[in-house]
Amino acid sequence: LFEADCYQSFTLSNQSIADYQTKVLNDVMLVPVAGSAPSNLTASNIGSSSATISWDAIIGATYDYQYRLVGSPTWTTVSTSNATVNLSGLNNSSQYEVQVRSTCNSNTSSYSGSTLFTTTTPPPCSGMLISSFPYSESFENTIGDWIQDTSDNFNWTINSSTTSSPNTGPSIANSGNFYLYTEASGRTAGDQAILNSPCFNLNNTSSATFSFSYHMYGNQMGTLTLQYSIDDGNNWNNLWTLSGDQGNSWVNINNINLSPYINNYLRLRFIGVRGSGNRSDMAIDNIGLTVINAATTWYQDSDNDNFGNPSVSQVALSQPAGYVSDNTDCNDTDSAINPNTVWYLGVDSDGDGFFGSQ
Repeated sequence: LFEADCYQSFTLSNQSIADYQTKVLNDVMLVPVAGSAPSNLTASNIGSSSATISWDAIIGATYDYQYRLVGSPTWTTVSTSNATVNLSGLNNSSQYEVQVRSTCNSNTSSYSGSTLFTTTTPPPCSGMLISSFPYSESFENTIGDWIQDTSDNFNWTINSSTTSSPNTGPSIANSGNFYLYTEASGRTAGDQAILNSPCFNLNNTSSATFSFSYHMYGNQMGTLTLQYSIDDGNNWNNLWTLSGDQGNSWVNINNINLSPYINNYLRLRFIGVRGSGNRSDMAIDNIGLTVINAATTWYQDSDNDNFGNPSVSQVALSQPAGYVSDNTDCNDTDSAINPNTVWYLGVDSDGDGFFGSQ
């Protein structure tokens, strides 16, 4: 076994040396640990302000890595003993480059070539992002993706049976086994309970509707309001509001039109305002949001090569049979001829598809 600091060890095998025998070996060349930059430098888990950088480890080596905004004259340089590091505090929607080198004592390799990555653009809306529809929430012993506001006077409460105040509130859920309600006991008239929705991505939709169920029973009932915001809660406007006793039953509100807010990131919130006394427990349940995707232009794909004829198209909400979203086929009658076809320079004298005349 041959070893030296900052060099890769080497084992010379299959040697037979008898007692008291002197044996001359050929020269052994040890490879420096920091003789070359690490390989396979990659970026992964890229977010709006962070990324994971990794490379192939070199036994016995430590590393220096450096990164910067593409075009910046200044690098940020960090030393590490790990072959995987996390970058944080990055600018969103920005392209970065990163390099790495290996070190061992005074031995240092050159830096590797740059690996480039671009941080993502966060949606202009905080909270959980909902992009899959239809969306539903019935608060089955949890408030799900919804959030209790911290600027109000009290919280919405999960319940599955009669509320504690007499002659007010529901006795059962409208959907499932649980619902949310505002407990009026111990509160002052005008106190608010605010429940914030997740962020709904209504981009690339042609229409959207919202539905929910409410229960507003009690002769001291307050006001329930549904509001919307398309600027992440900086400004709120009313979508729906109702005050006073509405009877001892659940009422379904269907098809509140959200189409004016399509192609935006939408937030909603329920505001429950306590009435004049304890008989003002109000409740919500069975929330839903549905969308219709925007119509798309589809192109005929007669030869089934997944490239469409730019001259034959139709507009539809979903993909018609025999049509694709691509429109770059130059010959839609021959699947062998499309943008992926490889062409060769030469002469096909006999027209058999091969060069030459034989």
